[in-house]
Amino acid sequence: MALTPGPPAAASSSARATVLKIVVALSVAVPATLLGLAFLSKLIAHYDLNLGVRYADGQNVAKDDAKAARFFKIACALGNPIGCANLGIMYEDGRGVARDDAKAVELYEKACNGGNAAGCTSLGVMYQNGRGVAKDDTKVVALYKKACDAGNAIGCTNLGAMYAKGRGVAKDDARAAELLKKACDGGDASSCSNLGLMYRDGRGVAQDDARAVELFQTGCDGGDVHGYAALGWMYASGRAVARDDTKATELYKKGCDGGDGLACANLAVAYETGRGVAKDDARAIEMYKKGCHGGFSPACAHVK
Repeated sequence: MALTPGPPAAASSSARATVLKIVVALSVAVPATLLGLAFLSKLIAHYDLNLGVRYADGQNVAKDDAKAARFFKIACALGNPIGCANLGIMYEDGRGVARDDAKAVELYEKACNGGNAAGCTSLGVMYQNGRGVAKDDTKVVALYKKACDAGNAIGCTNLGAMYAKGRGVAKDDARAAELLKKACDGGDASSCSNLGLMYRDGRGVAQDDARAVELFQTGCDGGDVHGYAALGWMYASGRAVARDDTKATELYKKGCDGGDGLACANLAVAYETGRGVAKDDARAIEMYKKGCHGGFSPACAHVK
């Protein structure tokens, strides 16, 4: 799960030390009632949050998850909801701290209640998967809705999936498509690919292959590895584009290299049949294995 950065700032240990010196000087020179202790706390939390992100990602410093977690903890304690959400990620993934799902849930809840939409989405995922809490699809829907309403694209994506599957709400493909469009427009590449599938299959929207191709391409361009298999299939089938087996296999390879099991399985079929590539049974088996390990279970049937 990706960490959320704070507002841009020249975050560094020396910059933080300078801020602390200013805070001390101001607190002596100006009565706290005039200066506003809340403002000072936010200022310090802001620097700790950004320092945490730098250490977590190794931005101009040696990557150090333990230090990152420590800075996120300070930011969270000072009331910064993004710090709480990021610390939750560290506990969920066991980065810099011992993995603790219950603690992650506690932190995500604090972040969500503090107005951080990403925290609401993360909390929803925990409830959906029963990690640190009992599974509760009704609670999941409420949390994703809260996140989506606050502008979190992934929250909209996940809420759309709940409507598409009828989990925690009545199944409603039209509503799912609306939410996926909102998420796609908000920059979530996976939603663009998933909305493309709905246009391809005519689920919740009028069937439209050209629109599907456009959305698959947007998903691919945005970094969604699952979009490559879908777009490749359109080229292999000649739907809304000229049939091009070579182009299809190139797309399958990109998806497979990114870890998408379906793309690997499609690439295996291409090697098995010699469509778009030279026929190569050994390579086909290799791709089926990769597809199986990538989570696409039908590929496992081809692996001895």
